[in-house]
Amino acid sequence: GCDELGGLAMAMRTMVNQVRTVRVLAERLALMFVLIGRGTLPSPMEGTFQGEFKAVGTALNQAMDTLSALLALAEPLQRLAHHEPTQPVDENRYPGDFKVLARAVNQLIHQQKSGS
Repeated sequence: GCDELGGLAMAMRTMVNQVRTVRVLAERLALMFVLIGRGTLPSPMEGTFQGEFKAVGTALNQAMDTLSALLALAEPLQRLAHHEPTQPVDENRYPGDFKVLARAVNQLIHQQKSGS
């Protein structure tokens, strides 16, 4: 009797919470795409997600970090393309392949300065 109803009620609460979490993540993802399409990066996702939902939130935040790093490297490249003065980027700010890309950006900046 009560144990079965209690278990069913708990399962329903869990399901409702998971559906809400999926809705929040889906809305956040849609907002991220809209903002990215407008040339703006959204702020990191905050929340107390559990299990797989926490992993999805973390992955979305990592994607935003990656886009932010690319944007930071794209700005000096755009200035270089327009022959505008450009300062070197801080290579230590970037991990892994981004550091290699930052180093290449700095080489281009150096070549532009020595060619001027």
